[in-house]
Amino acid sequence: MFVVGSGLSGADFKRILQYPRLVFVATAGQILLLPFIAALLIYILEPSATVASGMLLVSLCPGGAVSNFYTYFARANTALSVTLTALSSLLAIAVLPLLAIFFFTAFLEPGVEISDLASRLVLQLLLLLLLPLCLGMALRKIKPWFIQRHGKTLERLAAAGLILLVLVILVQHRHLIMSHISSLLLTALLFTFLAIAAAGILSRMLSLNRFDSTAIMIEFPVRNLALSAVIAISIFGKSDYLVFAAIIFVIQVPIIAVILLWHRYNCRDSSA
Repeated sequence: MFVVGSGLSGADFKRILQYPRLVFVATAGQILLLPFIAALLIYILEPSATVASGMLLVSLCPGGAVSNFYTYFARANTALSVTLTALSSLLAIAVLPLLAIFFFTAFLEPGVEISDLASRLVLQLLLLLLLPLCLGMALRKIKPWFIQRHGKTLERLAAAGLILLVLVILVQHRHLIMSHISSLLLTALLFTFLAIAAAGILSRMLSLNRFDSTAIMIEFPVRNLALSAVIAISIFGKSDYLVFAAIIFVIQVPIIAVILLWHRYNCRDSSA
């Protein structure tokens, strides 16, 4: 989130006022639709508690900074992507604890203690979302030259850190992953495709151009997996919840790559 904050400017906040309907629908769509997609898949497929809890946790998390990276390479609306990621992260501080209580109470096994979940989540979200976001914005304001010179390096380091996290999870939980591999792959694929479909439907409803709709179609499925990892371990004490996050990252890379190449190809045809 530090990287997201370092990329924010006054223009990003003005965009909320300039295009309130677009920003509101795209942000609310992520927050409300993705957990319901996860809940629907849990109801239909009845995966194990490990897979179900991991999927719910990922669906509740705000957009991930890597979506901005994907959107940039797709030559879609990176500014919109950054705005949506930042706004969903800020709103998550208030909304995520409430949704987590609702969905985990509904789907977790009886006896799971979540009575103090809300207060602990709010504290974690303040430290992991708001603080680094504000620090990144402050650095951009105080030393813009540093961001101009090292911004891309910070983005690469953040992406490398996420990849390293995924590799550690895959290695540490390889036996658990192999025992649930079919369920993990199926739920990760369906969640990703349904999230992209939801973004596409909202884009049609808003009559968005390809430049904006591609940014939203990338933003919806890509979640803040680092945040889900911290919550899984520090709040729930369940490192096995991380396996879904690792699998969905691996699954989404080629899917997002197809969207990226499709958009770039269509942009080239349009300019020809």
